[in-house]
This record gives sequence, structure tokens and C-alpha cells, in this order.
Amino acid sequence: MEWKKDVRTVALLVLLLISLTIIFYPFFLKPNGVRVISVSEDSPCKDVITVGSIITEVAGIPIKNSQDFAKATRNLKGSTTFIINDNPRRCSIPEGSQLGVTVSDIKKGGIRMGTDIGGGIVYFFKPEDTSKTTLEKTLKSLESRTRKYGLNDVEIELFNNSFKILIPSDEESYIHFLTEKGELEGCLVIPVEFTNEEGEFYLDGKTYDVYLEDGSISINGLIYSPGDSFELNGIEIKVQNVSKNTTTLLAKIFDERGLTLSNKRVMKQSGAYIFLIYTTLSEDTSKTFARVTKGQEAIVSPSGEALLKTPLLVLIDETPFLSLPISEKNAGIEIKELTLWGFRRRAEDATNDMIRLSSIIEVKRLPTKLNLIKKDIFLPKSSHFFITLPLYTILFLSLGLSVFFFIRYKRRGVMILPLILTTLGELVLILGVISFSPFLILLFIVGMSLSLLKNEIVDLKIWIGIFSIFMIVLGILLTKLTVDSNSLIAFSIFTCLSMIQSTVIGDRLLKKKETHIQSEYKRLLRILWFSASLIAIVLLPLFFFFNEFRCFVSVLITGCLVSATLTKPSYWILLGKILKS
Repeated sequence: MEWKKDVRTVALLVLLLISLTIIFYPFFLKPNGVRVISVSEDSPCKDVITVGSIITEVAGIPIKNSQDFAKATRNLKGSTTFIINDNPRRCSIPEGSQLGVTVSDIKKGGIRMGTDIGGGIVYFFKPEDTSKTTLEKTLKSLESRTRKYGLNDVEIELFNNSFKILIPSDEESYIHFLTEKGELEGCLVIPVEFTNEEGEFYLDGKTYDVYLEDGSISINGLIYSPGDSFELNGIEIKVQNVSKNTTTLLAKIFDERGLTLSNKRVMKQSGAYIFLIYTTLSEDTSKTFARVTKGQEAIVSPSGEALLKTPLLVLIDETPFLSLPISEKNAGIEIKELTLWGFRRRAEDATNDMIRLSSIIEVKRLPTKLNLIKKDIFLPKSSHFFITLPLYTILFLSLGLSVFFFIRYKRRGVMILPLILTTLGELVLILGVISFSPFLILLFIVGMSLSLLKNEIVDLKIWIGIFSIFMIVLGILLTKLTVDSNSLIAFSIFTCLSMIQSTVIGDRLLKKKETHIQSEYKRLLRILWFSASLIAIVLLPLFFFFNEFRCFVSVLITGCLVSATLTKPSYWILLGKILKS
């Protein structure tokens, strides 16, 4: 058949099939496991179960959702095995104690609803410091962290000296990372062994004697207990633990205030995923690194590399996060750059940990600690103005334009079906991007390739708009898109714009003689590209500077791109074939 020869039509049909697959495949998936949202301080398994982990089995019982987890953990006691991030982990639960772990179901993917449509979870936090300056700085830090995680649908409000945070249910696991204090510290581990309750350690060119004193230690005649911090020659030391035979000290080298983020990435390596965070050290941090590592004992690793005997321990809010080896060749040197890295079994875990660590380095710690007051379920009202208005707008404008289109032309029925099919196709492609934002790259590459191959972009001015579209496309890849009230308004605007464009195309096609159809086709394409470019240039600052409008801009830009490169040219061809027949 002749239509098979049209590459654009075939490409459009293939893209529609891919988009429909992206939209509907999550409904056929059955994700296993639950994601850990929080772990209480008195949980017997707090050293085994961490926030963000995926639990798929408890005591031999498969876990598919939060209901399964609640049943499996109701009467746990004794030594219990958990499958966490595909690895078996064991902890002992005393009889009568609570596990103290909160979990949520794992999102299957697909189209996500915004909180103003699909509801969510609302948290209330009370800051320890309620001064005006601290509250304002904390609010700014929370909003910055939200942007770093790409959580466009999270709403943060300050009232009555408390913070109200509304977050979608499927993103609830991020609440811990958004509200944690975020005190990042890098310390050299210094173990001290006791012989007859006496030991010693070396630091910054000096040897210090340590004495065991009834569960505490004595250094320079001063007594320190586990958790205490003190200074030795300007270097901060913390007592991590004390036992009859050993004590472990942490010599602080840096915190997040002494690091500047240079770059970050995630890559696959040896069947796992490694995240890399490249940082630049401040002058004081470089000097501290040299002082702490100078003269420390070294060993040879199995790979033949000389490393310090003890690692660099990276902690977040006093909880170990990374343990990194230090090369002996860097010991005692004022290094200028430091790479923080870690292996994770899943790409999602590596990405989340990279974002968590990099956001702390960029945004720094919160000015004050936030304490959870309460947590409630948020259900939006169906009569909300911003929800119903877009829906009614789409309905009435679509109906009005369809009636106008039906009455305007003598061959009435011929025009309605192509218009409806074209508009539905555009909406399906947009929904595919909302479901899986990388799909937009495929649309951009295919659409631009077809337009360039057919010499449809000849005006240099349009390239400015194409560059704006490309910049927004890159931004969309880093954005978690949702169907919220703003995006529904964008859908209504684009639907009207698309129908008006289809009306103009149909009008021109009917009025022009067959000999002038090709020139008219090119002229209409220039108009389409000009309007798409103008919209992109106007929306570019709105996308990057106003986080709440990112979904709105994403819908319009995707629609304009699809319309100019795929659907409207195919609509012209389809309408022409129908009129000929």
C-alpha cells in the first residue's frame, strides 16, 4: 500500500505503539518487596536495616507489599533473617520489642498523579531552633534539597514555627533524606588495643597514651566516654566505642562545609553499579587531611596497592555511610581533590545515594534539627477549582471546536476523524513521556531526523527555538513528571492549539489547488516550527526558574515537538489521501 512508503507515518505508528507500551506495562508488573521509609532509634535492627533499603523477605516469608511486611513482622523475636537489597542480613529481636521499621510499597512506574489530584502524605516537623533567621534558612535548604532530588510535586510550607511537607505516597521514602540534618563527616578510623588497660595511638607526629577507666578512656589526664568529642592539637577526635580490649577513635578530617562538588556520575562495573562524587577540598581541609594521615601504618592490599591500615569512614548524622581506602602515597600530603564512591547492586540505589550525598555537599546541613510531630493522609477534594477547570476546559473547547469544524466544511464527516485521531495520538505520546521521560529523547531524535531529511527546517531563526527545545528536553530527563493540575491546564491549552492548527491545515488543503499543495505544505510547516520555537523560548526561563511549572512546560514542549515533527505532517498527508479518495 502507498501509505507504507511514507517513513514519517510508519515512524509515528511505531512511536505510538512504544508509548502505549510504556503507559500500560506497569499494570502488568508485580513488584516484590517494600522500601524502608524510617528506622526508629530504638529498633533492634537499626544497624542492619537502613532507610531506602528494599526488603523482599522476612524470616523466610516473601514480601510483596507493605501488608505482607506488617503480617510477617507482627510477632518477630529471636534471630531473624531479612533479605535486604538481595542480600541476607540477620539481627536479633528481643521478645516483646518492636521492630521499629516503617515501609512503603514500591512504585511500579507509569503515570504518576500529583498530590493535588492523587493525594499523598503530609508530615509535620517541629524545628529545635525556632528563630526567624533559622526558620527561613531551613525552608530554603529544604526547597533546595527537593530540587536536587527532582521532586517537583513536594510542597513545603512554614506556619506556626513548624514545617508542613506534603509528598506523594510513592515518594514517601524520600522524606527521611529531605529532613535529615545532613551532617556529613569524614574521619580516619584509629583503633587502640589495650594491654593491662593501657594502649597508645599515633596522630600528627605525636604518640598519645590511652588508659581504660571503667568503660571510659583517659587521654592526657581527661576522661572520655563513648560518644564524647574532644580536640588534640586542633584535630577533633570522637570516641566511637570502648570495650575491655579495644577502643575506636575517629579523627575528623572534613565535613560537608569543607567540600565543593565538582562532578558526579553513576556507572556499571563488575555486575554492580558504582556512584562517584568528585569534590574539591578547602585549604583547611587539605591541611587536616595531611596532618591526620601522616605517619599512619600502611598495609599491602591483595591487588598489591599500598593502603593505610584503617579506612576513611564517611558518616551522615553519625551513621556510617561509606568506608573508603586511603592510598599510602597520599598520606601526609595536602591533597586538593577527593573522590567519594560506593558500590550498590541496583542502579536506582546507586543513583539515590549519589543524589543524597551530593545534595548534602551542595546544600550543606540543615541549620536546625527537625523532629516529627505527626503524619496524616492527604486527600484532595474533587471540587477543587484547579482540578475541575482544566477538565471542563478540555471538554467544552474540544466539543466547541469539533462542532465548528463539522459545520465549516461541506464534506463534514471527512474532517472529524483525522482531527480526533491526530489529537489522540499527540496526547498518547505526551502521556508516554510523562510515564517515562527518556522516551522524549527518542521522540526528539526521530522527529528532528525526519524534519532534517525532508529539508523542512530552512529558517535559521527557528534554530534558536530548537536549541531552547533541546535545553528543556535535557531538563525534562532530570525531572520526575506527574499529572497535576498545572499539567492538566497544559493539556487543555495544547489540545486547543492542536485543534486550531488542524483547522488551519484542513482549510488550506481544501482551498489550494493540487499544483500549489506542496508549497502550501512547506509554508504551514514553517508556521508550525515558528510557533513551537516561540513557545519554547518563552517557556525556557519558566522551566528552569520555577520548579512548580516544570510539568506544565514539559507537556507543552513535548506537544509542540511532536506536532511540528510528526503528527501535523502526517495529518496533512492523511487528510490529502482521504480527500482524493
